[in-house]
Formats: sequence, structure tokens, C-alpha cells
Amino acid sequence: MANQSNTPDVNPDLAETYLNRGIAHERKGDVDAAVQDYTKAIELNPQYALAYYNRGVAYGEKGDVDAAIQDYTTAIDLIPDFFQAYNNRGDAYRQRGEFDAAIQDLNKAIDLKPDLVEAYNNRGVAYALKGDIGAGIQDYTTAIKVNPQDANGYLNRTMIWLPLRAWEKAKAELMTAKNNGVDIAAAFHRNHGSVEELEQSLGTQLPADIVALLTPQ
Repeated sequence: MANQSNTPDVNPDLAETYLNRGIAHERKGDVDAAVQDYTKAIELNPQYALAYYNRGVAYGEKGDVDAAIQDYTTAIDLIPDFFQAYNNRGDAYRQRGEFDAAIQDLNKAIDLKPDLVEAYNNRGVAYALKGDIGAGIQDYTTAIKVNPQDANGYLNRTMIWLPLRAWEKAKAELMTAKNNGVDIAAAFHRNHGSVEELEQSLGTQLPADIVALLTPQ
């Protein structure tokens, strides 16, 4: 990643202090305070790409996708090879329903960092939502190949099959994850909530063996 550029009218040391405090606020869950500190860091150093990026993440946590995209774009303008910013902006476009823009950004993230597991997972979600199930499964599979312990890859493949009520295929995904030592139940509850919520969204009751695999022991 490129170095931050400094100009005589900025205070990079103090800007970094605000950035670090913003990160601390965000880790504690105080996203509003984090945004304030990242904004102050940007005021002190308008070329501070990492501050724009972190503020974009915070805006995303607040649900302000448009503001997040704007900050990721500025970060990319400042550091053209900022692969994580491309990944995050791609996922933000996906949240906004702009699947082609999402895939384009995620392609760039993968070009810049071919082992970026989350970019494959994010692109797989974009493909699946666009209706290209095959491409989605291929990306989830690549994510697993890059990191066999990647719970999201297994879970995303499972979530392809559940709405189709392809129970045996879903169970096979979950069993593969379990046999590889992946805590798929914890990942499911972290990303999708409870089994009851999933059943409600699907409009059907899941088979008991799948429920057991999705339930923490």
C-alpha cells in the first residue's frame, strides 16, 4: 500500500492519534464517536486514505451505505491499489442492489490480492443475488480452497441450497464444514440469527438434522 502523502499544512501525527482513538471507539461499539474521530483525522490530514477507509467502515456499521461508498471512493482515489477499500465498496454496492458495480469492484480487489477470501465470498453473494447461482457457488468454493477453515464459504454454499429446499445438498455442506473442524453453527448464528428466524424467512420448517448442525453444542 502506498505511503500517505504529507503537506506542510497538515498534522499527520495528530491525525494518526485521532485515527487510533477512533479505532478504539469502534472496537468498543461506540460508532458515532469513531466517526467523529475519523472526521477529525481527515480535517488534520485530508490525504489520509486510511481515515477515509475506517470512516467508511463505521458508516457501513451505522447503515449509511451511501456515505460509506463515498469514503471508500476517496480512499481509492488516494491509494489506487487499496484492495480492501475495493472489497468493502463492492459489498456496499451489493447492499444497494447494484450487483454489476459490486462485481466490478470485487474483481479489482481479487486482481490486487488473489488470496482475499472475503472478496470471493462477497462476489459470490453478488452473483447469487444477481441470479448466477453457478458463479456464486464457484466463488464460495474458491474461498474454501484458499482457506479451508473459512466458515463463511461453507455457510454461503449452504444458504444457496436451503431456499431451494435441497436438504441433502445443504446437509452435505454442513457436514463437510463440521468434518473440517469449522464451527459452522457459530458462524450461522453470527450472520443469520436463529434457526427460527431463518425458517420464518424461508416459510418452511428445516429438517431436524439440519437444525442440529446449525445449533451450537
